[in-house]
Amino acid sequence: MLSYVKDETGEEVARAHTFQDPQGNILASGIPDPKRLLVDDIIYIVEAKPFAPCKRR
Repeated sequence: MLSYVKDETGEEVARAHTFQDPQGNILASGIPDPKRLLVDDIIYIVEAKPFAPCKRR
């Protein structure tokens, strides 16, 4: 999990997830997946959708 913090206040403004291997290398697309964002004193949180299995033909 990555956390982005304002230098002036120490306040967390964003949190994101990445896939990493045991050595710490970022895998998959390499783009952090945002999970939480603070904008104008409002915290936005990404909610996971329930898993739906693929339909077989």
